[in-house]
Amino acid sequence: LMPRYVCKVKEIGRAMIEVSRKGYTKNVIEISDIKQLAAQQGR
Repeated sequence: LMPRYVCKVKEIGRAMIEVSRKGYTKNVIEISDIKQLAAQQGR
């Protein structure tokens, strides 16, 4: 529907794991950042 403004809870969880493991340069994480981080998690 609005992919730039919505993400899944699973993506948020994966992004949180990725940030806790490797850190992140931004203090505020946008939806696009969450999706990017979620895609990287587990690699």
